[in-house]
Amino acid sequence: MDVQYRNIHYYGKGDDDKIKDLDFQDKLNFINPKLGITYFINATQNLYLSYALASKEPTRNDYVENPRNEFPKPESMQNIEAGYRINTEKYSLAANVYGMFYNNQLIPTGAINDVGSALRINAKDSYRAGIELDGSWKINDHFNWGLNAALSQNKIKNFTEEIPQYDQDWSYLGTLKIEHASTTIAKSPSTILGNTFTYKPTQQLSMSIMSKYISRIYLDNSSDTNRSIDPSFVHNFQAIYSFSLWGIKNIELNLLVNNLLNAKYATSGYTWSQKFEKEQDSKYYNFYYPQAETNAMLGLNIRF
Repeated sequence: MDVQYRNIHYYGKGDDDKIKDLDFQDKLNFINPKLGITYFINATQNLYLSYALASKEPTRNDYVENPRNEFPKPESMQNIEAGYRINTEKYSLAANVYGMFYNNQLIPTGAINDVGSALRINAKDSYRAGIELDGSWKINDHFNWGLNAALSQNKIKNFTEEIPQYDQDWSYLGTLKIEHASTTIAKSPSTILGNTFTYKPTQQLSMSIMSKYISRIYLDNSSDTNRSIDPSFVHNFQAIYSFSLWGIKNIELNLLVNNLLNAKYATSGYTWSQKFEKEQDSKYYNFYYPQAETNAMLGLNIRF
């Protein structure tokens, strides 16, 4: 068990590059306790259970560039976790079930500011819950197989989406409000899967194929597939050769080839929407950060 106390005092005054006569302050006190228990079944297996209450202050951007012109609130979270672990010479497995229940979670809106930082707002009631799995199997002295998975639900309850409205002369008319009983938190994929297969023909040389799958990523909090990033499945290759030479304890050559199959994919981006008075549907504008095509990197590590 441990308890953390934090005191935060924000104070800002002056001119920002976009806001004149900036003047705000915020005094925050946080008490963050954590309690956990572990039960050892035997020398290789154990069970654990933990509970934590954590609070966190807004960032400077949350105060200065709040999209709704609201004074941001600190977020708090209750985290409950339970898991099982086993570790033997041949195989290992870890399973972790968690629930993170938020009050006033600071979530990304999907939009960014003029220097690329995400804009965030408070969501009154939200949660992240799921299961994490991590395992490995030593097939023999030459082959090893590792797997990991993160399956989750990341939801906001009773979320109000706000879209700015304009007339044909670009005069601001207020916001269009769309109510969502439950919607997925932006930038939070529900499935992440990883696979690593390693072949070690000698003690000095190992070669690995590493694969990663990421499910659909919503750019904002509308759960609209038109404002999302398609799932991606990418494979990388790594070779490591270690040896000694001229009295040097260890020399390691590391070759990494990313995106073996030259997939065209993105893992992040941003979006924003607007509606014009005489048009029935809102317009949205998506922007993506594409990842590199097939590329390689060669590294050298020397340990004396």
